Amino acid sequence: MQLIPMAQRLITLVSVRIAAMPRAALTLLAALCIAGCSESTTPVAAPPATPTTPLVTLMGSCAVPGAGSHGLTGCAAGTPITVFRCDDRPQCLHGQGLSVLAATTVTGAGTWSLQVPLADASAALVFQAGIAEAVVYRALGFGAATAALRFGVPRAFTFPATDITPVSEAAVELLDSHGFENYPDGGAQQVLDAVEQATADLSFAGTTPAGAVDLATQTASTDANVTLMLQTVMNTPTPTSPIIGGDETPTPTPAAAGCCNCGAFCADDTGAGCGDCTAVPDAACVDNGCATFTPTPSPTGTVTPTNTATAVPPCCNCGSFCAQSMAAATAWRSPMPPASGSAASPSRRHRR
Repeated sequence: MQLIPMAQRLITLVSVRIAAMPRAALTLLAALCIAGCSESTTPVAAPPATPTTPLVTLMGSCAVPGAGSHGLTGCAAGTPITVFRCDDRPQCLHGQGLSVLAATTVTGAGTWSLQVPLADASAALVFQAGIAEAVVYRALGFGAATAALRFGVPRAFTFPATDITPVSEAAVELLDSHGFENYPDGGAQQVLDAVEQATADLSFAGTTPAGAVDLATQTASTDANVTLMLQTVMNTPTPTSPIIGGDETPTPTPAAAGCCNCGAFCADDTGAGCGDCTAVPDAACVDNGCATFTPTPSPTGTVTPTNTATAVPPCCNCGSFCAQSMAAATAWRSPMPPASGSAASPSRRHRR
């Protein structure tokens, strides 16, 4: 029973001492107590830092027939804008082979803006505006990643403005009619510029959204410069010449590709260099990383000599039988060994 009063005095003494301690010491004591009372002795690691993906800011305008300059006015606020990455050039202008990167809507001023990962912007981009229930206007964009690399890949890079109009849709349709896959990015951009110049003096006042596209397409398709661009900037396949007697037809070996290693992402080098990123030769950007490859040499055809015909030895007509001339037969006879079980003979007689 004497233990109870002693315990009470001890508790009172400890309480007094704790109350007299400074606030900072109490805070440290509480922290040590919590750490000491933890059931686990394994230190807790800090969560890994989430890598920051560089972004490209895409922005532009949207215009439809109206009472503004050249008979155009800004698209209505809320008009949907979608940005696609073209993954399959022969199909991406037909609603297939596309990846959605981002979507937004037009503001009250007829403009729009959004952001997409820089790594996705290295491909050709398709901008689409839903103008009416059955009418869309499209525009094309090239080289967002390449342009960003030239400026040292900042965290947010602004791509040149893209205008989605009846003229841009007409240019897309002209490229599609000639095979979008037949034009490299630079060549396709030249066609877009030529269509823009050919329709610079057009007025779309009084036309419908679909009629405005028809007007722009007809005007551009009859323009000499647009026709010239469509023909001259198209990819021309390199003809191949077969090798006589060879088993293979050699094909041109593509130039070695290059990849720009930018740390958190990568981009293919299209010829403009890698800027502040590390250039990796003989590599391609795959899953945000540069994968190297070994160029495969083209097969070389083997020239096969053509057999030269040899005159047949003369024949000796002996009346009831005939025989070849022995002197000529020796030189003409094939060096192949005789068949098993038969004797070699310098000549073969033919009985009548």
